[in-house]
Amino acid sequence: MKLKYKIILLFFLCSNFVWGQEFNMRVTITTQQLQTVDPKIFKSLEAGIRDLVNNRKWSEDIYELNERITGQIQINVKKEVASNSFEAELIIQAARPIYGSNYETMIFNHIDKSANFLYEENRPINFSNNSYSDNLTSLIGFYMYYILAMDADTFSPLGGDKYYRNAQDVINAIPAAEQSNYTGWKQADSDRNRFWLIENALGPKCLPIRKAMYDYHRIGMDNMYIDPENAKKVLLKSLDDIDKANRTYPNQMLTSVFVYTKGTELVDIFLGGTIQEKEKVYQILTRCDPAGINRFAPLRK
Repeated sequence: MKLKYKIILLFFLCSNFVWGQEFNMRVTITTQQLQTVDPKIFKSLEAGIRDLVNNRKWSEDIYELNERITGQIQINVKKEVASNSFEAELIIQAARPIYGSNYETMIFNHIDKSANFLYEENRPINFSNNSYSDNLTSLIGFYMYYILAMDADTFSPLGGDKYYRNAQDVINAIPAAEQSNYTGWKQADSDRNRFWLIENALGPKCLPIRKAMYDYHRIGMDNMYIDPENAKKVLLKSLDDIDKANRTYPNQMLTSVFVYTKGTELVDIFLGGTIQEKEKVYQILTRCDPAGINRFAPLRK
């Protein structure tokens, strides 16, 4: 093969490799309350998580650069239990682009308050789908698959099934003893944890919420710049569907995750709507998330 063709082929292969990655996530570790730990350990941790999330191939799908899922992973380290053991919470946000615009819409905004982990400086962070390494790696793998699932649901009805099952496999790969050491993985730990995120996503009672995610994003938001009035009607219909599902199956996690993620966006979109539209959005949001009433108050001004 001539040299110039080898160069072209190499460029093509490298370009596809770069385009293939799914995520472009910022990673930050905060340690404001710690006094004794060498900060270098968290710089090493930050770099390791960033490499795992952004450079690993998480799916068989090809994502071009402008299609990557963006967002941030923030780990707030609250306490040093031992030299390599930490109590922490994880804040994770993810967004996907809206067609025909420079706007990105948030698809996941979540706080996991049970993100405790073990870590030693410069230890490689490697994730395997079918085997358990440690709690930190399982946390990252679980949420990457969960975000892929939510993203896929916005592009095709129930398109995220395989990724939700990947996230479920992460849970199933954790030994029972380790699930007991780290909370958040088991049904008995809480009624609002990782177990229930998957249980709700794959359960039949929440399928209308997942279908509404497709309508909201693919039919609504992706057409907002083409036909804003019709797009708003689709958003209202999606909210109606989520509201009905929430009444049928109250207190499940998918509704609260949706409203926590999309509440501010919906307020911004409908601030310029009719009185009837604003009141309808306000009523549904406050019914689904009473604690967020202050966020939704501008709709009544």
